[in-house]
Amino acid sequence: MNEKFSRAFENEGAYTVDEFCQRYGIGRTAFYSELSAGRLRAKKCGSRTLIPRAEARRWFENLPSLAVLAGESTAPSTSAVLPRQTQIRGPERRPDVG
Repeated sequence: MNEKFSRAFENEGAYTVDEFCQRYGIGRTAFYSELSAGRLRAKKCGSRTLIPRAEARRWFENLPSLAVLAGESTAPSTSAVLPRQTQIRGPERRPDVG
């Protein structure tokens, strides 16, 4: 297969929801969230939901980079760490004074 034909063939076809999720490492909930937010477009063929391969690549290319999400630093922020919740005890029992 020549290179030009190979590239054209890769642009054709579509992923099922399960194939898309497996390919890009996301769950079905995240997939449908992206779909409803309009960041991902899909087609219907009967009851099947299909994502064109070109659309899948477009979606992936438009994801924010890690540096953008972390605000220039990739080190975890210490402010995001929540303090451990301490156990709340009931009132101390005192011996009856009498």
